[in-house]
Amino acid sequence: MLDDLARLGLTSVHAMDSARGLGSLQRLRSRGPLPVRVTYNLPLADLPHAERMGVRSGWGDPWLRIWGVKAFLDGSLGSRTAEMLDGSGTARLTQPDLVDMVERCAHAELNVCLHAIGDGAVRRALDALAPRRNAWAMWRPRIEHAQCVNPKDMTRMAKLGVIASMQPIHAVADRELADAMWPAVTKHAYAWRALERAGVRLAFGSDAPVEAADPLAGIAAATTWRREAAWHPELALTRPSALRAYTSNAAFAVGLEKEAGSLRAGRLCDMTVVDRGQVMATIAGGRVTWRRKPA
Repeated sequence: MLDDLARLGLTSVHAMDSARGLGSLQRLRSRGPLPVRVTYNLPLADLPHAERMGVRSGWGDPWLRIWGVKAFLDGSLGSRTAEMLDGSGTARLTQPDLVDMVERCAHAELNVCLHAIGDGAVRRALDALAPRRNAWAMWRPRIEHAQCVNPKDMTRMAKLGVIASMQPIHAVADRELADAMWPAVTKHAYAWRALERAGVRLAFGSDAPVEAADPLAGIAAATTWRREAAWHPELALTRPSALRAYTSNAAFAVGLEKEAGSLRAGRLCDMTVVDRGQVMATIAGGRVTWRRKPA
């Protein structure tokens, strides 16, 4: 799996999985550098164990580190369980439990990753995060997916310093479903440009294995696809903005902005060589982790 990610040009990934998955990665790491750097986020069920162990964001080494805790506030668009402000959808985590999780993570110096797809779930996430603004020096709260955000909450999200961790490829797969289920609010759905204009920091990914992990496909979805599909093209990003969301902003989201995310003297030598839309080579830590064979 990690080799496949390197083949796609990835040098670093943010993983959301169980402690068992982390154990597997630790065993791989004991044998040497991984094909890609992995920043790991634990599920909410593992928070008590992390608290007992004294785990903090950033624990680990440059190849494998722990960053935060993930919780699900709602479901998904496809299952009709995205929690919306109009009352539709399903809340998977009660507000008291959400507030408790945020407070415990802030106290433990663990970051939070909150799965919120509907505009109702996004608002609840912001309500829980508001009292903990700047909770500690490396506090980087993020909302995972943020597929529908009320315009009033975009500015609020920016003021609270909440990162929008989004997956542009979802819009390609979900467009028809969004039009059918969210006809009144699709102009606020997958609203990358509107969020950027509001001052929200965007960090892009793929949600693999739900969608393909290919970052080039994600960049295309965030930039040219909306115009080609004539689907709210005003929400498309410029290529530099999309690239920033996949690189320097993604590094910032996990506290690595001084080490990764851009090619500068003294930073990690992580880079992807691309020619005419094809990944030619992937380099992580100055080591070639994948190279395209000559035709």
